[in-house]
Amino acid sequence: AKFVQDGFFWDEGYAAAQLRALKESAGTEGRLRGLVLLLTTAELDAQPLGREAQRRLTWYVNSLFMAKPDAPPVRAMPSWTIITPYYSEDLLYSGAELSQTNDDGVSVLFFLQKAHPEEWANFLQRLGVRDEGELRKKGLMLELRLWASMRGQTLVRTVDGEMVCERALRLQAAWDGVPADQIDDLVRQKFSTIVSCQIYGSMKRQKSDKAADTEFLLRRYPNLRVAYVDRTSQMHTLVGEDGLASLTETIRWYSVLIRCEPTTGAVVEIYRVQLPGDPIVGEGKPENQNHAIIFSRGEALQTLDMNQAGYIEEAFKMRNLLMEFGANSDATRPCTLVGFREHIFTSGLTSLATFMGLQEGCFVTLSQRVLTSPLRMRMHYGHPDLFDKLFSMTRGGVSKASKGINLSEDIFAGFNHTLRGGRVAYAEYVQVGKGRDVGMHQIYKFEAKLSQGNGEQMISRDVSRLGERLDMARLLSFYYSGPGFYLNVALTVVCIYVFLYLQLWTALFPVSAAQPLPYQDLLTLEWTLQLGLLLIIPTFCFLAIEQGVFHAIYEIVRTVLFGSPLFFMFHMGTKAHYVSSTLKFGGARYRPTGRGFVMRHEGFAEIYRFFAASHFTPGFELLGALLLWLFLGGWDASDERGSGHYWRAVWASWAMVVAWLFAPFWFNPVALEWRKLEDDLTEWRRWMAREGTAPESSWLAWHHEECSHIYATRSSLKMFHVLAPALRHLVTFLGLINAVNAAHPPQAADSDLEAYGYGLARVTAILAAIFVPLGLARLGESLLERGADESPILRRAFSLCAGALCVSAVVVPLAKGWTDGHELLRALVSGCYFLAFLVNCAFASGLTLPVVTSLCWLYDYACGIALQSLLFALSLLGFVNELQVRTLFNAAFQRGLRYADLMVSIPQKAD
Repeated sequence: AKFVQDGFFWDEGYAAAQLRALKESAGTEGRLRGLVLLLTTAELDAQPLGREAQRRLTWYVNSLFMAKPDAPPVRAMPSWTIITPYYSEDLLYSGAELSQTNDDGVSVLFFLQKAHPEEWANFLQRLGVRDEGELRKKGLMLELRLWASMRGQTLVRTVDGEMVCERALRLQAAWDGVPADQIDDLVRQKFSTIVSCQIYGSMKRQKSDKAADTEFLLRRYPNLRVAYVDRTSQMHTLVGEDGLASLTETIRWYSVLIRCEPTTGAVVEIYRVQLPGDPIVGEGKPENQNHAIIFSRGEALQTLDMNQAGYIEEAFKMRNLLMEFGANSDATRPCTLVGFREHIFTSGLTSLATFMGLQEGCFVTLSQRVLTSPLRMRMHYGHPDLFDKLFSMTRGGVSKASKGINLSEDIFAGFNHTLRGGRVAYAEYVQVGKGRDVGMHQIYKFEAKLSQGNGEQMISRDVSRLGERLDMARLLSFYYSGPGFYLNVALTVVCIYVFLYLQLWTALFPVSAAQPLPYQDLLTLEWTLQLGLLLIIPTFCFLAIEQGVFHAIYEIVRTVLFGSPLFFMFHMGTKAHYVSSTLKFGGARYRPTGRGFVMRHEGFAEIYRFFAASHFTPGFELLGALLLWLFLGGWDASDERGSGHYWRAVWASWAMVVAWLFAPFWFNPVALEWRKLEDDLTEWRRWMAREGTAPESSWLAWHHEECSHIYATRSSLKMFHVLAPALRHLVTFLGLINAVNAAHPPQAADSDLEAYGYGLARVTAILAAIFVPLGLARLGESLLERGADESPILRRAFSLCAGALCVSAVVVPLAKGWTDGHELLRALVSGCYFLAFLVNCAFASGLTLPVVTSLCWLYDYACGIALQSLLFALSLLGFVNELQVRTLFNAAFQRGLRYADLMVSIPQKAD
């Protein structure tokens, strides 16, 4: 030993020799300066300013104290390959994309500068420039593109995060004492990464910018590989039996692997494997993975989405993670699939992104921890899990890709491993970044995809086999963690329909004078919990464990104030609609969500097209039922069945209706600005009047697309599902006729049947007086749409005349005393229910009559006018617009993104 208690070294000669060697070695001065700074810098000065750096360092230090397998030397560690499927998403932001502004003058670059002010300041300091203009003058545009791309959901961010594993292995190999000339070869043996860019071949033939950016990645990371599907065509002369020659085309398909030649920078092929045909026969993403697996190496296989981010400090723990395959395994159930945490790095950009971050954060930490132990029912919920490659490749692969049934392809890998004797583990001590959708439309499509995927899972053989083989405890855990959650949401919505309509029919058909049920106590607590508020408990637990109880309380209160109940109740309707429609009619399909920053205002026509079937139509139906029960339920403030009891019974249903009808506009940027509303109204009316072929430009095309699942089948069961709503509409119509007759009994009616006949006649007359002018308005708008640019005055005059006729049909009978307001309103509402009954009957019988289409158009027109009237009314209250903007972008405001700052600080365009 060289050290003793009374001195630094045992031998002063040895000490002098070591100090002399240290002095003569290169870099000694820098090391000594670093040592002095380390010993003399205060803790406060050493703390990084960036919040992301603080979060990463805090998590890394905490994770070092978690239980984990021991890390072997680099030479002895298992090897693995990362595969990233990529189609045509954002790869590297171009200068034009960064500078392009939306309608309000906000560019992607400006948004990122305000959302990440500390990182932008560090970036400018690192390059030695003062502002963006100087940066562009010095020709540093590529650095700017990389900086912005590293803060978006881009492929370059994902690949950079994958390649940090290479850097980490090089450092660890050097620390293990591996000779410097052997480190590169050892790292290539232990780690490889492949981007499966399915359409790179066609991109290159078209000279696409994304093909050039892909080659830039290959040159930037020499050990990166890109796999793609190539299609070649050759013409051959074929001589037939009759001696005549003809040209035939031979098409061949190949899986191709390419890399960059380090010395020349040229992109060269490594392998070209001929395939028996087009490999993309099922769902695109899993097929994209499957064709590239033949190029992977090693004992483990990791799949990463192209919107994930790796961190250098987490790469140091990959040796520990790979040893999970041999840790805590027994002979009967070896560990074959390992999942780990995800950090949602998009959380905080908008309030929607914050809600999604909380939802996903709770699922990928607390939920998966419990599912792993003690429930032992964790599945594969998506990337970035690690597979035991040998086990997976000999038991069905890592992806099932059948169209429709395997829409949620990831979880079927978990089903496969569980059924075939594997065990799915979860590692708490490693994390990877993950981007999530940040806009209402993106989140809607994401939730729709998950809901339809769960609907397809319920009818799959994999779930059937699991249900037959699991014990009761694990079966209940499986039900809770998968299809059961979505089925419970759908049943909750069904129960709300049943509750409201049964109570409404009780009021419309009074058959007994007995005391009514205590409405104020009916299911109040149950609805409160079922409408998503019960989900606050796991979210609170997740926040309390991760960041403390006080922060959890603050975060829950803050998100509630900024609209999280609206958000979660709205997407409860999304889940219920798509699960039920998938089980009834099928039609599950992949929905590309897009992964960009949402700073654009969505037009009213686009919002209505997106949410009409799932939210607006059922929302207006429930609104009608609630209003009818309020006005016809006999609520009287003077007795125990006062209006207060009504609101106690149905406030949760009202909250859900408000969420379904209003949430898409509340979470739409600049949705309550008067100028935007005027533009939206004009565009919506044009969309309603056009007769184009694209749903985006014509209501008629959209309507045919929405009804395609009805017209495409003659299944009696599916027709029953179409006809089922007509039954409740018919019963409600009869009840309203009964209420009209009770208020104004017909003089000549000798029986109930005749009374219903008189009631139907009155309803028909009122409907004809109102809807005929509306039909003429639709006809006129359709005819004038072709010449809208030449005759805007004529168009407006025609609409005003139609509106005047509708108003006259209501005012004249009231003025003449032929009816009163209550009777007219009841007749009108009952007529609407009768028309809804007839329309559903027509759909069920497969009839595509023009009158049915016209009635659907009138209904959508009326709903659109009602929603836009509400928006115009709210826009008159200036503080509502300001509140909406502040709540939508609240998380970004906390870091300097103020709405006023956006409007004032944007560089003015040249005249």
